[in-house]
This record gives sequence, structure tokens and C-alpha cells, in this order.
Amino acid sequence: MQSRETLIRLAAIILLAYMFAAFLGARGRLAAAQLREQVLNESCASLREENAQLSAALSAAPDDAAIATLARERLGLALPGEEIYYFDFDETERVSHGAESGRNP
Repeated sequence: MQSRETLIRLAAIILLAYMFAAFLGARGRLAAAQLREQVLNESCASLREENAQLSAALSAAPDDAAIATLARERLGLALPGEEIYYFDFDETERVSHGAESGRNP
């Protein structure tokens, strides 16, 4: 009889320890989810503010030329037939190429 009671107590202790560990794990996941929600809410607010600014800029644009300028600068768009060239110079790369060819940078 004594061993049966000891076994039941041991099983109850193990069950309580498992429930405590599960509770702590769930609490950690909840904290992580709340932090992610806060980051996403801040990102959403920032994007809404940027959207409002862009909408205001487009509505304040007086003519088609101003809208085309905004489209080129902010969105990287071009009119049909236009070609866009992007230049990306790394200062160290430019200096090393200039030195190899005998030219000054």
C-alpha cells in the first residue's frame, strides 16, 4: 500500500511539473507574439503615414509633368521609349580600376 501511495504522489508531482513547464512555455510564446504584434503595428502606422504623404503629394501636384516627376523619382517609372540607367560606383573599386589602367580616378 505504501508504494502505491508513493507512486501516486510521484505521478502527481511529475504532472504538476509538466503543467508548470507548459505554462511557462505558453507564457513565453505569448510575450513573443505580443512583441511581434507591436512591431507590426508600428510598421503599419509608418506605412499609413507614408501613404498619406504620397497621396497628399499627388493631390497637390499641379500638372502631369509634376506627377511624372514624382513617378520617376519615387517609383522608378519611365515613359514608353525612355531608358533608365543606374550607376553604382564603389569608391574603392573606382580607385583600383583607375590605378590599373594608369588613369587618375
